[in-house]
Amino acid sequence: MNFEDILYESASYDHLFINQDLIYDEHGNILGKYHFSDISENEISINVISIYPEYRKQGYFNRFLDVICKVADEHHIELELIPLPIDITDSPKGDMTVTKLKKIYINKGFVPEYADESISIFRRVAKIVDK
Repeated sequence: MNFEDILYESASYDHLFINQDLIYDEHGNILGKYHFSDISENEISINVISIYPEYRKQGYFNRFLDVICKVADEHHIELELIPLPIDITDSPKGDMTVTKLKKIYINKGFVPEYADESISIFRRVAKIVDK
């Protein structure tokens, strides 16, 4: 079973649903999109987590990231990501900045692995979970 299949099952317990790189709520509203890439059998790169403007500031981003981290911990999967603002080309007032994203990721257990002026790579090693 791949990471997205496991995530599909776990997200539904938190009333979030995923299908074909889209995130839904329990009413079928499309909340946003995501995309992952396999780095190896035990490593996943989070390429995109983006919540659409009308659903922002309602906790969906954090809830979805919590589910991803929980699944990664339970299955000993390391996560990698590069923090980018929600909308790189046109970031309206109130959207997440890279600085805010980095703080969220650090609070979720991600650690900066590489950083220079233009890019940062964050990695999160799976935490041991008692089952």
